[in-house]
Amino acid sequence: LVRMEATLACAAVPSGRSMTVASQVVDRGVDRWIDYAFTQAAHHLEPHWSPAFRNGEISFARPKHLAAALNKTGGRNVLKELKRIAGNGDLEVKARVSACAAIFAVGGADELREFGLDRERFARDGKYDGDFHAQVLERLAHAARFRDVRPGDGLDDLLNDLIDRSEVGVKNAALSLAGIWKVDDTEDKVLDAAGDSSLPVSVRATAFETLAAMGSGSAKKLLRGYAGGSNEPELRAAAIRSLAELDGEAAARQAAILFGKTDLARLDAAPTLAAFLERKDGAEALADALEDAKLKSAVAENLLRALYSTGRLDQALVKVLNETLGVTGQVPAYNETYVEALVSEALKKGDGKRGALLFKSSACVTCTSCEVSNRTVVAPS
Repeated sequence: LVRMEATLACAAVPSGRSMTVASQVVDRGVDRWIDYAFTQAAHHLEPHWSPAFRNGEISFARPKHLAAALNKTGGRNVLKELKRIAGNGDLEVKARVSACAAIFAVGGADELREFGLDRERFARDGKYDGDFHAQVLERLAHAARFRDVRPGDGLDDLLNDLIDRSEVGVKNAALSLAGIWKVDDTEDKVLDAAGDSSLPVSVRATAFETLAAMGSGSAKKLLRGYAGGSNEPELRAAAIRSLAELDGEAAARQAAILFGKTDLARLDAAPTLAAFLERKDGAEALADALEDAKLKSAVAENLLRALYSTGRLDQALVKVLNETLGVTGQVPAYNETYVEALVSEALKKGDGKRGALLFKSSACVTCTSCEVSNRTVVAPS
C-alpha cells in the first residue's frame, strides 16, 4: 500500500524527475494495484519525462526502470524513432547520448553493437568524436551491468580496437565493458593498460578491476605487485581494491601497510574500505590486518572518519579502530539507582535552554529534519 501511494504521489509532481523515482517501484514485486499506479504515473508524467529524457536532462538509475516506463507508454514500439535520433548528426550530443541509452535499455545484441561499439557512428564533421563516443560507451557499460545481453561474434576485436584508442574516456569505458562481459581475448590489451604508467590512475584502476573480474591467471600476482612496493598511494589503493576480490587476506595486509605509511589527509581511504565491506569476510580480514599493524591513533582516527563516510559500519573494524584510539566502546551495566539520581539532578539543576542549544549544535549534525513548534525545536521528525 505504501509503495502504491508513493508511486501515485510521484505522479502528482509534474516533473521529469518524478518518473525516475516512480520507476524504482519495479525493483521489488509488483502486484496489480502497484502496476495500475505505475501505469497511471507513466502516462500522466509522459509529457514531462519523455522530452526531458530525449533532451538528456534526466537519466534512469537502471535500464529496467527506463524499459518499464517505455513499456507502459508504448515506447518499446518507438525503437525506430530512437535510432533516428541517435543517428541524427544535426542534434545536440546530449540528445543523441540519451537516445542511445534508451536503445541499450530495450534493444538487442545487434543494437548494442551498432549504436555502442561501431566507431563510424561517432563521426562529426567527418572526424571521429571521442568524447561523444566515450559518453555513449559509459551508458552502454551501465546497461551491461544490469542486462544479460551482449554482442556476439567479433566482440573481442571491437573492444580491443577501442582499448587501443588514445582517447582516455573511450579506453576506460572499453576496459569496463571487457570486464563486465568477461571478454577473455582482450586480456593482453588490458594487461598493457594496467602497466602503462602514462595513463591516469583511474584508467589503470579500471584495468585492474577488469583483470579481477575476468579471473585472469596472472591477475593475482600482478595486483599484489602494484598493491605494494614504491608505487604511488593512489595506484596501490586501486590495486588493493581489485585484489580484495581475489585474495582478501593479501589485500587486507597491503591495505594496513598503505594506511599506516600514507598521509590519509591526502588519500581518500573510503573507497578502499568500501571494497572490503562489500565482500564476504572482507571487513573481518581487514580488521585483523589493522590490529596486527599497530596503527598510530591519528591514522585510526582518519580511518574511522572514512569508515563513517561510506555509510556502512562493521563492528569488528570499529572495535579495532576505537581500541587504537583508547576507546573501549563498552556500555556500562544498567544501574537503576544511578539513573534515578541523574534524573533528579537534571530536574533540580538542568538548564532547558542550554540543553536545546546543545541538541541543536550536536545531535542535529546528523539529523536536520526537526519538528518546530512555536519556534522551539521539539525533536527529530
